[in-house]
Amino acid sequence: MADKMNHADSKRAEDAIRSFPDHIVFVDENGDNVTFYVIEQTRMSGMDYLLVTDQKDGDGECWIMKDISTPESPESEYEFVEDDVELDAVFRIFEELMSDSGIDITN
Repeated sequence: MADKMNHADSKRAEDAIRSFPDHIVFVDENGDNVTFYVIEQTRMSGMDYLLVTDQKDGDGECWIMKDISTPESPESEYEFVEDDVELDAVFRIFEELMSDSGIDITN
């Protein structure tokens, strides 16, 4: 898969936190649409992150994506987090956020 995606959303801030969609559609390098479902969101060091999965219900793979768009951007732009240190730190936050949800995420 390509390492960036675009998604048009409202970009409306509520209490300085952006509204996130319940799903985002990614266009891969073959031009195919791939839908990711947003499980959780968080903010760390001024950056917004999404925990996404490829399955609406049931077991699926999870990825962490970072919003790299600017305030002037007409669309949100996300990329998969690949830096191991950043990925581990954000994963621990999502793990804590999900601990009471009944959803098990593993690294």
